Amino acid sequence: MVIKRKRRRIEDGLSDEEEDPYTLINIEDILSPIEVPTDIVRRPALRRILRSTQIDALAKTSMEFIEGEKNFNKVLCRLSAILHQDDPRYLDLTFDRTPAQIKKYKEDTEAAKAAAATLTAAKNESDAVDDLDPKELAEKVEKTCVPLEAKKEDDEPKELEEEDYTEEGVDVEARSIVKRVKELLLENINYSNEYMSCLQEARNKLCKASMQKEALWKELLSAAKEEDRRNKAFEGREYN
Repeated sequence: MVIKRKRRRIEDGLSDEEEDPYTLINIEDILSPIEVPTDIVRRPALRRILRSTQIDALAKTSMEFIEGEKNFNKVLCRLSAILHQDDPRYLDLTFDRTPAQIKKYKEDTEAAKAAAATLTAAKNESDAVDDLDPKELAEKVEKTCVPLEAKKEDDEPKELEEEDYTEEGVDVEARSIVKRVKELLLENINYSNEYMSCLQEARNKLCKASMQKEALWKELLSAAKEEDRRNKAFEGREYN
């Protein structure tokens, strides 16, 4: 809304700086409470509130969040079904490792620990990191790792510790990890379902508010038109 100030003549003895920029603004009309509901249609500030599209935009955004979370939830449910061996395409999936795989895993773990210990010891021996000799450090790491890598796997694997296999030959460590992953998946699926439920509830309220706002606007607009029609008819009778 453009407001034009009333120009005053120089003869009045008033300069432009003394002109009131709010001459044509009726503050009482803006701030005063409405007398009848149809005033909402006639006042631009109040009319702008009912015609605003922010509620519809929020409802659309919430729907986008719901769709994104639903896609993520599908991935979690699919992975959970695979781990529980409920997916027909992964019925032959097994989580048990062979004795050779467990032995190799132990050797790799020990080699990594030895290399980390060597690096830590070499760093502690030197006062500054820049003074470390890369060749000497590489030799220390190589000496530690070579004996483990040089070991050849026996034709018949050695007996494994009791913590790795039970009497039935089940990989206890792998099964415990899979069990923990299943629990975490179930927990995340429940959180995802709860989040989608909250989003859906918020969207339902936004859609309901939007419908109520639209119905209120139509009702007020119809009432304002009817009121204007009655006023014109009354003025016509008075004129006659």
